[in-house]
Amino acid sequence: MATARVAAVSRSTDKLDLFVVGFDNVVYTQAWPVAPGGDWGPGWRQIPGRSLTVALPTISLKTEILFTGWTLTVEGAHFRPNATVEVSYSVGNTEDGPTTTAFGTDTVTVDAAGELFHKIDINLAGGRIDQGAVTVTDPVTGDKASARLT
Repeated sequence: MATARVAAVSRSTDKLDLFVVGFDNVVYTQAWPVAPGGDWGPGWRQIPGRSLTVALPTISLKTEILFTGWTLTVEGAHFRPNATVEVSYSVGNTEDGPTTTAFGTDTVTVDAAGELFHKIDINLAGGRIDQGAVTVTDPVTGDKASARLT
């Protein structure tokens, strides 16, 4: 398996899963940590089947200017259907005069298809948003998805 492509997935803090398709076209996995102390598992284990689809929570961000201020739109997919998640945000204006920021956490329910759509109204002194970050966390599973405004 040394020349095979490896996919790494972090399901939550301090958890890492590796997946690889071996030369025999079988999917193998390895996890870290499997025990206190942070050691890798005893070896690669086979996953039944011949293909692997990993759908992790993902989000994207978009800003819009409205007459009342800015709106930050958070869109996501691959969350647990109907899950209640926490949307933590921090946005700011660092270029127009003194730095101003807005931050907070909203509790949002994901739809039955595992998709998320949430709008956050932002009012900043100084006008526009030029930096920001959002993290969506499922408190039950610990799954997280993060995005930054660029």
